[in-house]
Amino acid sequence: MKAALSDDQIIPDNSNVFYKFIREVRNCVGTKCAFLRNESSEVIFKTEKQEREYFRRDNTRTILQTYLSKVYTGNDKVELQKQIGENKNFSLSEAALNNFEESLNAHIPEFENGMYDRISVEQSDGKLPSILLHEKSGEIVDLNFTSAGRRWYFTYYFIKNTLENGDLFIIDEPAAMLHPLAQKEVLKEILQLKSRGIKVIYSTHSPYLIPDDWKSVHFVAMTDGGTTVTQENKYDSLKQVIGEDIFNLQDLVEKHLKCDQEAVANQCYHALLDRFETVDKAAEQLNLSVSTIESWRKNINSKKFRCPKLENIILIAEKTGQNITDLL
Repeated sequence: MKAALSDDQIIPDNSNVFYKFIREVRNCVGTKCAFLRNESSEVIFKTEKQEREYFRRDNTRTILQTYLSKVYTGNDKVELQKQIGENKNFSLSEAALNNFEESLNAHIPEFENGMYDRISVEQSDGKLPSILLHEKSGEIVDLNFTSAGRRWYFTYYFIKNTLENGDLFIIDEPAAMLHPLAQKEVLKEILQLKSRGIKVIYSTHSPYLIPDDWKSVHFVAMTDGGTTVTQENKYDSLKQVIGEDIFNLQDLVEKHLKCDQEAVANQCYHALLDRFETVDKAAEQLNLSVSTIESWRKNINSKKFRCPKLENIILIAEKTGQNITDLL
């Protein structure tokens, strides 16, 4: 299944139940899901296969594949999709080429609207056509030879304008090659997609791409046990402690992952005793078992030792009036 979904293999045309299932999955993914890499990942995941290496950093291919899948309605649609996948003797009819050019000009990125007058498409014998940007300076530039940021933004903008209600758009690090103003523009556009019923999932390290809706944010961290994903809305009560800066929350999540577990556990245990005097009263206030709280005062080498979860530490800070950073 992994090979069938990732290596552009032709699925045999037979009645086997497995192949029917794979064809259905590929059809759903192909029609309802769009994926956009960033320029860095294209370098990181460079392949040694020469036939696949041809595809790398070819934004024209990505845009044309999207156009054929979501926009083009010609009778040769299936054949063209097959040709572009196999990189063999590709050619568009004059009418199809003109329609592709019209579609590109209908979706000139608003953020760059003042930078070039129009877009043209130039046929290339047996190969993919070239997308040419006619700049206001009079220069004509092939899209694949412009800056990484412009290549990415142009590709992203065209793809997003082909999406429909119910589609899923997955973006890998949209901020990687963009300056802050462009990042803010992308966030605004992503929120507009959401209002149109299009689900967008993206990874980012940029504060300019964090939405105000914290419930949509997940933190991804590398731990000794592997990758962990923490949904932010588990920590709604923490906003009362740290304010509205989501990166303060991320700092606390990371601090908890790297903390001295025995020291933190004992700190929490004694903070509860200082406030409630007995473990029974503390357990009642926190809605936890007595044995759970007792486990926090054990030695880390004890089989009964536990370190409090971050949500419990947040609760302890609230109930005892302690500063959460002091507990950690």
